[in-house]
Amino acid sequence: MEKDKKERINNFTSPPNIRSTYDSIMMIETIIGTQWAEKVPVSIPVYNIAGDQDPVGLYGEGVYAVSSWLAETGNEVKTKLYSGYCHEIHKYRDIRDEVEDGMIDFINQVIAQS
Repeated sequence: MEKDKKERINNFTSPPNIRSTYDSIMMIETIIGTQWAEKVPVSIPVYNIAGDQDPVGLYGEGVYAVSSWLAETGNEVKTKLYSGYCHEIHKYRDIRDEVEDGMIDFINQVIAQS
């Protein structure tokens, strides 16, 4: 039973299968334009972070596009790109603390505004 629990928790770090690849592509194709952004509740602030070398975020271009769509539809959005880094920026030891601090600072700002 403990092994099964560990495997379920580890799903995001195991190699992708066809289904997870398909789901990722469908998600990326869904997040397009202000029509999508209008569905995101304006009551939920967004901290959009990525590495500028991440192909998933179109090397920063897609990240800024998503942030712009959200801002255009009235969402509070903060964007941070980490120069020279790819996907899963929280795993890079040299910037891990900075990434975590940025998330904590964002959350604290949101709480302070409430």
